[in-house]
Amino acid sequence: MPDFPPPIASLVSRLRREALPLAWIEIDDAGVILATGGELESFSLEQAARGDCLNDYGIYLEEMLPQRREPFRLVDLELPTGTYSTVYIQTVEESNWIILQDRTAQAMQSLWRSQNRNRLDGGDGS
Repeated sequence: MPDFPPPIASLVSRLRREALPLAWIEIDDAGVILATGGELESFSLEQAARGDCLNDYGIYLEEMLPQRREPFRLVDLELPTGTYSTVYIQTVEESNWIILQDRTAQAMQSLWRSQNRNRLDGGDGS
């Protein structure tokens, strides 16, 4: 595992136990990528490289970064690639860490259950 700051190392270690695809991107407050790693291809981010802007990949999170210094997460966020991801964002010193956990299978299963419930309740499932 890369040399993460302690709070990020702890989060990544915990999330890896769930055996779901996981990737991380370190960015500055302007959204410029400082480092990447993990299973970037699961999120169609395998081309993301140091010096690129995260916006170039259709992920627009930097508006939240300077104002939000406490860790937070966005659950089952649909990325432009169609992947559903839980996105963890945490600032450590001068870097913002974005941890992506692929939750597509779980999100699709939840959507399927919801649609079935709607049909059983007399709704049209849409």
